[in-house]
Amino acid sequence: MRINPRIVGLGLLLGVGSLFSQNETDAARMSATSLSGTARGLGMAGAFSAAGGDFTGVTLNPAGGALYRRSDIMVTPSLLFNNNRSKYLGESENQLKSRFQVSNFGLVIQSEYEPYSQYGRSLEKGPKLKSFAFSVGYTQLENYYRETSTSGFNTDNSFSGYLAARATGTSPSMFSDETVQGMGYNSWLIDPVPGDSLRYRSAADNYVSQSVFRIETGRVNEWTFGASGNFGDRIYAGFSVGVRDLDYSSRFTFEESDPYKIHGTQWGVYNSSAGDSIGFNSLRFQENFSTSGSGYNFSFGLIARATDFLRVGLAVQSPTFYSLKDEYNSSLQHISDAGTAYNRSSPSGSFSYRFTTPTRLTAGVSLILLKSLLINIDGQMLDYTTANLSSNSYSFKNENQQIEKSFKRSYNLKAGAEYKYGPVYFRGGLGFLGNVYGSDGELWKDATQTGDKRIQGWRRIATAGMGYREESFYIDIAMVNQKQEDKFTPYDAPSGLSPVVVNTLSKMGYYLTFGLRF
Repeated sequence: MRINPRIVGLGLLLGVGSLFSQNETDAARMSATSLSGTARGLGMAGAFSAAGGDFTGVTLNPAGGALYRRSDIMVTPSLLFNNNRSKYLGESENQLKSRFQVSNFGLVIQSEYEPYSQYGRSLEKGPKLKSFAFSVGYTQLENYYRETSTSGFNTDNSFSGYLAARATGTSPSMFSDETVQGMGYNSWLIDPVPGDSLRYRSAADNYVSQSVFRIETGRVNEWTFGASGNFGDRIYAGFSVGVRDLDYSSRFTFEESDPYKIHGTQWGVYNSSAGDSIGFNSLRFQENFSTSGSGYNFSFGLIARATDFLRVGLAVQSPTFYSLKDEYNSSLQHISDAGTAYNRSSPSGSFSYRFTTPTRLTAGVSLILLKSLLINIDGQMLDYTTANLSSNSYSFKNENQQIEKSFKRSYNLKAGAEYKYGPVYFRGGLGFLGNVYGSDGELWKDATQTGDKRIQGWRRIATAGMGYREESFYIDIAMVNQKQEDKFTPYDAPSGLSPVVVNTLSKMGYYLTFGLRF
C-alpha cells in the first residue's frame, strides 16, 4: 500500500492513528510530551520552572542553571509500566507492558565570576554577575511504547466495504498493489458490480467479527545545551539550545472474519484458475510504519528573586523544527470459504517532510517557607492550532486546515511541594495537562451507542517521592502516575458510523536519580 504522505504527516505528528483517513485521533501524540527529568523534579509533578538548581528546572527554564551553587552530575534510570485499556464496538480489553530506560543524565558546571576592574572601579553597572553555569544533558521527553489489542462484532459496515468505496471510479485495469484498494481487488475482496465496471461490491458489507492489534515503540529524546548567569542573587537569566531525536514505529494489524457463515458465496463468482467460489471467510491487513528524524529549538528564561522566600520565573521555548522521514509497507490476505489464501503485498515507500511544533510559554512561582518547605506552581500554554506540516513537493494546505479545526490552545497546570527534614526530603505533586482537542476533535461515536461521546483529552498526573542529600552526593526516588484518553479509527466506513478504538492509557513510572556535587 502506498500510503498517502499527507495523511501520514498529520497522523503521526498530531497523533492521527488511522493511516488511511484524516481524523483527529490520539490528540497531538507526537507534538506533546510527558513529564521528564530527574526524580526530584518528577516527584514534584515537574513543577520546577522558578525553583532552579535541578536539571528538571533547566529543561523548563534555562535560567534555572544559574541557581546551582556547585557543579553537578546526575543520571536517572527508570522502570515504566503501561496499562492500556481499549474499547471497540462495545467490548474492552487490557494490555499491561513494562519498559526499562534511562530517562535523564546531565552535567552542570558552575563557576563564580570575578569582574575585572580598571583604576580600582568596577566596569559593571546594575546587578553584578556573581556566577554562571554551563549545562549539557539528555532527557527522554516521551516514550511511545504500548500495545493495543481489542475486538468486537460490527453489524454496520466492514473493511472490505471500505475497500470497495475507495475503488469506486477506478477501472479494474488500473489497480496495482501500490494501493490498499488495488490489493483488495487483486485478492478477490472486491469485484465490479455486474454491468458497471467503475462501481464495486465487497465480500462482506456488515455482520463481521473484527480485531485490532497495534504495537507502538519509540521515543523523543532531547539534548539540551545551556548557559545561565546569576546577577546579584536577584536576577537569573539563561539560554539553551535543544536538539531532539524522534523515532516512532508501529505495526498495525486488522482482522475481519465471518464466524456465522453469513456471507458465503454471495457473489456467485467462480475463479476457474483457482477452482474456488470466492466466498468470504476472513481477511488480515497488516501495515508497518516508522518515522524518524531530528529537530532543534531555542529557549530563553528569566527567574527573579522578589524576596528571600519568593521567586517568579518566565520562559519561552521556540517551536521545534523537525525534519522527518516516513517509511511504510503493507500486506493483505484474503482466505475464501474453500480455504484458498490470496496474498498481496505493497512495495515499500518513503516520504520526507518538515513539521513545526507549537511554541511553549511557561510561567512559575516558587515559595520557600520556614526554610524547610518548598512549594512550586507552574503554568504552560501551547497553541496546537499553530502546528504546521510542510514539504517541497506538497503544500499540506488541507492537512494544516484540519489541524486548526481539530485542535486548540492548551493550558497545563502543575503544582508540587518538598518538605525537608534534616537530610531527608519528602515530595508530592499534581498536574493537569490540558485538553488539546477542539470541539470536533474530541467527539466520537460508533454504531454501538446512541449519542455522541467526548474523550477526556486532558492528562491527569499524580506524583510522590523522597530523597536523601549530603554535601557531595544525593539519591532521589519518585513515582509518577499519568492517565489519559485517545482514539483512532481503523478505517473510514463508506456508510454508517466508522468504528472507533478508544484507549485509556495509565502509565506508572518509577525513577531513581544518583547525583554527585563537586
